[in-house]
Amino acid sequence: QVSEARLSQCLEELPGLELSPEQRQLVLSECGASDGLGRRSFLELVERFSRCIREVALTSDFDIRASSTTRKVGAGEFLELLEGPRTDDAIGVVRVRVRALSDGAEGWASVTGNQGTAYLQDCTRPCYVSTKALTLQDGFASEDSAELRTVRSGEVLEVLEGPKQEVRGSASRVRVTAVSDGATGWITETSRQGRVCARPGQSTFSCKSGIALTDIMDIKECKVLRKLEKGEALLGLEGPVDDTGAGVSRIRARAKKDGAEGWVTTKGNAGSLYLEEIGRTYVLEVAAPLQTEFASDSAEVRPLAEGEVVEFVAGPREEASEPLSRVKGRAVADGKEGWFTLDAASTALWSSRYRCVRATQLSSGPPGSECSAVRELQPGEALKAIEGPRADAAEGALLVKCRAASDGAIGWAAVAAGSGEALLECLPAE
Repeated sequence: QVSEARLSQCLEELPGLELSPEQRQLVLSECGASDGLGRRSFLELVERFSRCIREVALTSDFDIRASSTTRKVGAGEFLELLEGPRTDDAIGVVRVRVRALSDGAEGWASVTGNQGTAYLQDCTRPCYVSTKALTLQDGFASEDSAELRTVRSGEVLEVLEGPKQEVRGSASRVRVTAVSDGATGWITETSRQGRVCARPGQSTFSCKSGIALTDIMDIKECKVLRKLEKGEALLGLEGPVDDTGAGVSRIRARAKKDGAEGWVTTKGNAGSLYLEEIGRTYVLEVAAPLQTEFASDSAEVRPLAEGEVVEFVAGPREEASEPLSRVKGRAVADGKEGWFTLDAASTALWSSRYRCVRATQLSSGPPGSECSAVRELQPGEALKAIEGPRADAAEGALLVKCRAASDGAIGWAAVAAGSGEALLECLPAE
């Protein structure tokens, strides 16, 4: 927080800026600095951003005629202003040096053309508001990055980098049944990034005729544990191993009927087949969800542990995917930085315009402070956000510092009730 007195002193000391006490007070009032200037309000005073409203060239130098085109800036892109504006009197255009948030490219761009055509429009640092819970991750790759935390509905994320397109490959999905409890669903065999999530394990067999389950591999020295019945199912654990002395092929297996483990002959010395392969298993290389449907974003049946064995049922099937729009952002609530996915269902471009949708209290102080009631906000009231949203440590609610349009009252109000019901609604920018 920058105190009102300190900010007033800074304004007074700025060279070339002459403001009367009344004008300084107007600046402070507009910033909502009566109880100190917060981070967002301060940065809005010193940072400059633009949004491209019509495709324009990003060039290497101020002089268009002497520079080369770095790339085209597309409509909707956000740019941070580094220098300017400057007017090129020779051709009558206004130019600024900028850095594109999408890829960090720097260069000069025209704000307006010589016929008055506008290419860039002033804006504040772009932010997104979460309209439902989303995940903040530690890396750009959406599938293999670790989760940092869950972003709650109503939280605001400042854009640090992006949006960037994440071109994803296809995932390989298989339908399986968990050996431990029979739970059935879909898993990812190979991720979109090519990571092996489940490797092929042992096969499942069915006895074609009654045959002995023995204690060791050597058929001449072994003891019979029990007789396996025709049609009985076995899970292969080891092998096949050729017993050259007896001229047979053997595997170590577990009977599904009672869990008995031992060695079984798969093929006799005359070529007779005693076991028929009826399926195979996968072993989980990493912990992963067992899901209800083929789609990798479907509901979870239960989590599968690393090393868990599942039986193959169907597949594999390729799951194609559309590119994702990824943004590196900073959560306003706690400063946590990470990557999230832009999705119309869970994010929207944030603006400082709010509307009260359910009567709620406007309080004088921020979260964690002793405060008093300013007044009650009524449904339909227009508000402008000054700081936040921040989390109230005591109650966990998201609160925003705002100014009421009707009477200029400033204070903190909850974005949502403890039940999750919205109290304030973020509106699109005008």
